[in-house]
Amino acid sequence: MIKHYHKNYNELVTVDKDISYYDSKIDLFEEFVKLQTV
Repeated sequence: MIKHYHKNYNELVTVDKDISYYDSKIDLFEEFVKLQTV
């Protein structure tokens, strides 16, 4: 999911004006995943 998000980031930006909201969610989620895999 995250890879898909980053791969399609530019298209998402043009479609969704609230992309910064999702950016923060994705960042938090990635941090969470890192903590889980340690």
